[in-house]
Amino acid sequence: TKNNLRNKHSISVDAFVIISIGTCCERKQHTHILEAVKRLKSKIPNLLYLHLGSGVDEEEEKRICSMNDTDSNVIFVGNVENVNDFLVMSDLYLMTSKIEGLGNATVEAMGAAIPCVLYDTPGSRDLGVGPAPGILIDPNTNALEKSILDFYNLNSNKKIDLGIESLKFVNDNYSKNSAIFNWRVVYLNH
Repeated sequence: TKNNLRNKHSISVDAFVIISIGTCCERKQHTHILEAVKRLKSKIPNLLYLHLGSGVDEEEEKRICSMNDTDSNVIFVGNVENVNDFLVMSDLYLMTSKIEGLGNATVEAMGAAIPCVLYDTPGSRDLGVGPAPGILIDPNTNALEKSILDFYNLNSNKKIDLGIESLKFVNDNYSKNSAIFNWRVVYLNH
């Protein structure tokens, strides 16, 4: 469960945990999340950002975190095998990439019933429009800060509902059964 995993990783059960997954590179724009954490740490005193991934910009991102005095609000986890454990213990998933393909990490987050805030950019847009439950925002730090705070202030039932919508979307569109059905339709129509 969420609380058991938090205890296992020494994370407070009362923390408001945001998470991103991805290579530390300019295209992923993790610096936007770091800036949002800096702005929000006084408004959300129990804010914790789990930063999964590593890469060429990792040391620069750590330096920014130190400059922002957010070391106690950010955990650089690195690359892990048990991504799902970190998703399950999180409250909100963030995707701030300039461009994505399908966004497998976002699909994984939705599959773990984690609500998602996504920059309205190619790739991520596919997971946040129409029936997709991802919350699309303008790709800038101000919109990111606002969306995190807005989500934090939602009542618990609404947060749970958004997670359930995410899980349903993944099951309806990316499960093995839906893939078989979709391929069958393509095959029979050609």
